[in-house]
Amino acid sequence: MIISMKITVYNIRIVLEQKLEGDKVQSSPVVSGGYVYVRSDDKKIYCLNVKTGAKVWQYETEGLIYSSPTVSGDKVYVGSTDNKVYCLNAAIGDTGS
Repeated sequence: MIISMKITVYNIRIVLEQKLEGDKVQSSPVVSGGYVYVRSDDKKIYCLNVKTGAKVWQYETEGLIYSSPTVSGDKVYVGSTDNKVYCLNAAIGDTGS
């Protein structure tokens, strides 16, 4: 699937296109610190560079993700149907464990 997003940040319209493995992106993207965070229906959350659209990292959970990710400071949070809330390093996409 090729994701195409039109995002307006500080009155600047950004168009990103990136091939992702899932079939659908059905949540709102989150823009923070030069990155776009989005989930797909393939149990993964993706981090894209806001300027280039390039995939920076992806992280696969053990269950489906229906909610939009949330960013606070240098962490990305996302809940999954595996009854877990994941806390990922926003820059590199790992849990630190």
